Amino acid sequence: MSGPFDPYTGAPWQGSGPPYRRNVGEVPFDGHSGWAKNPDGTYPFPAPERIGTPSWFGARTPLTPWVAAPTAQTVASAAVLTIFWESPLFDLRPELRGVANSSSAFSAGGALGSVPIWRGGAGGKLYIQVYRLNETANALTDIVLNAIEFGDVGDPVDVAQIIPPSDITDQLVGPGTTSTVIIFEPPGAGAPQRFWRVRLIFDRLSNIQNIYDIKAAYY
Repeated sequence: MSGPFDPYTGAPWQGSGPPYRRNVGEVPFDGHSGWAKNPDGTYPFPAPERIGTPSWFGARTPLTPWVAAPTAQTVASAAVLTIFWESPLFDLRPELRGVANSSSAFSAGGALGSVPIWRGGAGGKLYIQVYRLNETANALTDIVLNAIEFGDVGDPVDVAQIIPPSDITDQLVGPGTTSTVIIFEPPGAGAPQRFWRVRLIFDRLSNIQNIYDIKAAYY
């Protein structure tokens, strides 16, 4: 049988042009189109194509249960109860797939256990909406809200705290408003660092245990 042949399957070549060649000893072939495009098996991978609008949307989730303070997450020294919410670990530069690093937490498609925001998440922000702020008369009584950001420039295993706790209690607006939206922007703005997450810590200075709901999105 005469060629050409697909160099990866051995089957007769079905493409419109000559078969692609992968350099011996480099990363496996991952396809000819879309996010998996790497016809020559290059390392790092080439830029992906035909990627949708970079975004992530989380479901509305009740924040429960409160636990006795202090815990590893507690910030307020006078806290009686504490509870926290944490975003997923965002991979804001998934186009850097295949870049060498010291971790085993990567596959050919990107970083394992992280949420990829394609096109670098450039200009994107994390929007966190907190609900049920006026459901009870004491919903905002004795509450202290802090935010902490975590990140790493290249490895999801090495993610660490990158800013001290920031008191954002004033973002929980007063009576008459059922919810509030708190906005975070990753370090680097138009060219963000690769791995990033946000944690909100709700500390209670009394034994009040109302429930908040949280919904978040990145776009």
